[in-house]
Formats: sequence, C-alpha cells, structure tokens
Amino acid sequence: MTSELRKHRDPIAAALETYQELSDGQITLDPIAARNLRPMPEKPYYARSDSMATLRDGTRVPLVTIAFEPEGATGDDQTFKMRDVWTSDLPRKTSLLPRDKSAVLAEVSLAICAHDSRQSQAEPTLYAGSLAVVGLVPKPEDVQAEVAIGRIGYVGQPTIMSMHGSVHEYDPVASITTGPVKGSRLDIDGERTGDPHAIYNAWNQFVVASFVSLPWDASSEAFASLQSLNPRLFD
Repeated sequence: MTSELRKHRDPIAAALETYQELSDGQITLDPIAARNLRPMPEKPYYARSDSMATLRDGTRVPLVTIAFEPEGATGDDQTFKMRDVWTSDLPRKTSLLPRDKSAVLAEVSLAICAHDSRQSQAEPTLYAGSLAVVGLVPKPEDVQAEVAIGRIGYVGQPTIMSMHGSVHEYDPVASITTGPVKGSRLDIDGERTGDPHAIYNAWNQFVVASFVSLPWDASSEAFASLQSLNPRLFD
C-alpha cells in the first residue's frame, strides 16, 4: 500500500462508522475491510476496495470505496463508444462515457474525505470532496452524434465549498447517483434518474467516496435502510 493510500485508512474507517451511526441501526458497514484500498492501474481511477454492507432485513449488498485522483473517473466504453458521443464541456475520454446502471435499483454515494492534490503533505479532511456526475443531456439539433453527454450534477459537498479544502469542516452527506427519485429524495414510486452515468473528479483534489447499491429484488425493508442515510439528489 502506498503512503498516499495509507493516510486514508483511518479517515475511511471513521467516516463509515459515522454513516453507520446515522442510519440508526439500519445499515451495518465494514470499515476495516473498506479502508484497505488497493491500487487500480488498469482502471481510470487511483484505488479501490470492495466490502459489504448488511441491511436491516439481513440483505448483504456491495460497498465499493474508490479513491479518485484529479481527472479520475468511472466511465468506460461498454455502453457508448466515443465516436457516437458529443460533448461541449468535457474532455473526450473513454473514462467519462456514462455506464449503464440498469442492473441496480438504486445507488447512493457517501462522501468520505478529500485533500488538495497539489500539496503532497496535505491530510485528508473528513466528508470533503465533490465529484461530477456525467450523464445524458439534450442533444443540439445540428449534432449528428447518437447521444450528447455532460455534467448533470455533483455528489458530495456543494462544489464551491469543496474547493476551499481543509480549512473547513464538513458534515457527512449521502447523495443519490441512481434510482427512483421524487422531489430530491429516494422514493420507490419516483422517476428513475442517473442511468446511465459516470463519476468524474473534475477538481485538483484527491477524493475518496463510497458507493452502496441495491439490486432490483431488494425488499421494501432494504430500500428503507438505504433511505435511512437521508440521501439527496445530486445538485
């Protein structure tokens, strides 16, 4: 494990323990497993860990924790090809192509920590960090491409706040990345949003976030467990 990853071990565990407490017993996380990030040279992001979350009804679901360096992202070309995509405000990178999320009923991101990537000695600030959500946007009439993509929102802290780095303290925040939404809240009867999407670190920050997802056959009790994190729709 690199020194960059090592200094995130305790913040990851501390943040996940807090989210577990905020769920009021509805979700049990595994902070020890989640903090063991491993480098991912084959992926367009820096590092990752895979652990499990246990919901109130006993359902065990994936908890993926990802460390994003600047320009790190989760996209790939499995859903769209670059030749078929138009964008006006994003780099033309495969890593920014939105991914199909039809395999999950809902997914929520948890802000873990972040620090200024330009300062090698900077320590992570709990719950800091903002990540862009890249998705489908309206296509201009004169564009011949199959689809248009762009930033459709942000997860984590409000964008302007996150740019101030470690001089601020932040509250834990959960954000909806995919799922049925009514208003700005997760609601089983709401309109599906965030499918497809990719997550993109557009700032000069090293950002860590966790993602917990539900399968389509999840019970209403399991869905309520996810709602217990009080996730909001990306801004």
